[in-house]
Amino acid sequence: MVADSIASNVIDPDIFFNSQSSFDPSIYFPYEPRPHQIAIIDFIRQEMRSSNHLILEAANGTGKTIAVLAAVLEYVKQKEVAGKNLKVVYLTRTHNQSDRVIEELIEMGQSVEVKAISKRGRQSLCIEKSVMKSPSKYFIKNCENLKKKNRCEPYRRFTTKRKIVNNLIQDILFYPADSSIIKEECLSQTFCPAEMTNALLKEVDIVACSYLYLFEPNIRQSFLNSMNLKLEDLVIIIDECHNLPQVVYDLGNKQFNDKTIISAKREAKKSKPELLPFLHEFGKQLQNRAYTLHTKNKSDMIIENDPFYDIIWNIANETTDAEGKDPLEEIIKMFLRTGSKVRQESINQGKPPYSALSIIGEFLAHHWNVFEQDNIIISLYNSREQASRNKNYKQTKQQYSLLTTYLTPSMLIKPILNKTHASIHMSGSIGTNGFSYKALTGISFLNHKLLLLPSPYDPENIKILVVQDLTTKYKMRSPQMYEKMARIIKTVMENTSKNAGLYVPSYDILTNLKKAGLDSIEKPLFFAEKKMSSEQTDVMINTYKGAHEHGALLTSVMSGRSSEGTDFSGNAMEFVFVIGLPYEPMSTILERRIDYFNKKFEKLKNQPGWEIVYGSKAWQQLSQAAGRPLRSLKDRVCVIIMEERVKSSAKKYSNLHKLPAWMRKAEEVKADPELILAKVKNFYK
Repeated sequence: MVADSIASNVIDPDIFFNSQSSFDPSIYFPYEPRPHQIAIIDFIRQEMRSSNHLILEAANGTGKTIAVLAAVLEYVKQKEVAGKNLKVVYLTRTHNQSDRVIEELIEMGQSVEVKAISKRGRQSLCIEKSVMKSPSKYFIKNCENLKKKNRCEPYRRFTTKRKIVNNLIQDILFYPADSSIIKEECLSQTFCPAEMTNALLKEVDIVACSYLYLFEPNIRQSFLNSMNLKLEDLVIIIDECHNLPQVVYDLGNKQFNDKTIISAKREAKKSKPELLPFLHEFGKQLQNRAYTLHTKNKSDMIIENDPFYDIIWNIANETTDAEGKDPLEEIIKMFLRTGSKVRQESINQGKPPYSALSIIGEFLAHHWNVFEQDNIIISLYNSREQASRNKNYKQTKQQYSLLTTYLTPSMLIKPILNKTHASIHMSGSIGTNGFSYKALTGISFLNHKLLLLPSPYDPENIKILVVQDLTTKYKMRSPQMYEKMARIIKTVMENTSKNAGLYVPSYDILTNLKKAGLDSIEKPLFFAEKKMSSEQTDVMINTYKGAHEHGALLTSVMSGRSSEGTDFSGNAMEFVFVIGLPYEPMSTILERRIDYFNKKFEKLKNQPGWEIVYGSKAWQQLSQAAGRPLRSLKDRVCVIIMEERVKSSAKKYSNLHKLPAWMRKAEEVKADPELILAKVKNFYK
């Protein structure tokens, strides 16, 4: 049953291309829709009546966003007439992507009334100078403290000038508004933009925001309360949905380290000495296990079938004097109460509201009760590399981090999807029949349909070259391999006058390519650095785009900001070098996740765990990087893939089925720089 639910429910796209559509574009569409857009609209109109969850793969430039919005808005308006009020929540990975949704809705608003906003976090909207530059992890506490003391002027004015606030709400709702417009309007009246956004949420038809607003538990409840709605009242659209599983994995990672224990002891000594025995034994047990990792030359271990839990329970029992009560529950309360007092004392002294006791208390409160669950694991990491760089580090001590993480993100995603009225998941690279995505999200077990649209591009406008005998396989990496790659890039770049992108699996590989000659290319070179801020990245990208007249090279790791989520339309980027497959380093956690899915889908002939957890993510990142220059159906793009694991369709063991439809007609070429240059020139001729 599980295998069938993953492999089935795929809709034949020819149904929509070969039939007459009844959709009237004059109402919900700002221009004459293209055939692929009509197919998307008809898919949603037909299947949303019977299936709660729809998955769509369509290439960049198809016009997915406006087509999905048109179909969903029509559906919501029809439900409104029937007495069912629904709100559309359009989820994106980045705030910039949310703002682009508003741009599309402004176009749609020319023919139909659309009330819509994009939502950002409170700190990015803040106009109160005394807290707006607080470190992000302390901002909320500082903001709440300022409001509590009635010292936030924008908040005070928003809560007292109701008539002006209500008038401004109506003005903002006149057109779809992104968060910058809301902030600008509020700045003119000294109103809190975050509070204004929350007030607007109750009035709009559509809100565009980050994934976190629905998939981060604490944020979700506040978000729903702001709208006075439940999940059952929402139609959610998940853009670039292939990113969602990793985002949820990251949300499930909760951790603290040895330094947290040390800080907690200092706090406890001053505020709650009764906690010291527990902290001492807790730290001792973790240190012992970190030392075991060190002696076995391992970086991480899963804590299971371990007396650790019994030991901690016993020391909690000795620390607390709560007869008839769970000692761990009682000690968690002690941590949280004391941590709250420590935070407030810090605020009163004008310091950041940090408390190590709170961090440990929250960790235990959220995760102690999951030790027995089979879809959550506890892992201990030995931070030996960090220790070796610390001059004050004592060799007798082992640095460590204690981490809890999900084996599958579906444990958080599936319950949310199951409660929503409907969901639409769209991507340019969903993977082979959406297999991995459906397994990771749990949609396999829900009422769903999948539409995989064919490539909308003229084949004459796309050239995919797969270079033979080049790879980033770990055992094959060498100076000679990097030199061959750098020579091809240098030859093509110095003999063409077009902007190009170079995407690699890691910064380490990028460093080796520089050493191999990449730095010597006589063209403007732009390198995305590891610790670049989003503002610095934006400046770099804009400068790069302006260098298109004579050609420049932008380099980044796959999954970086410039390899996904950034548009390079027209001549901003005209061809791409993609080097290697971005498989992340294998770890104990990844091994356990692979084993989990192998057992979950054991009825399948081939064990799918590796592909679900590991393989599909790498292929999606490669696809996203390769598709950066494709923003419209008129773009002409050449993609040079230097990775032998990407086989052409002529090979017996082809991997091209793992790529989106537009990339599957690939030509294999020898690793000859002059030959590749000739093919690139001939393509653009």
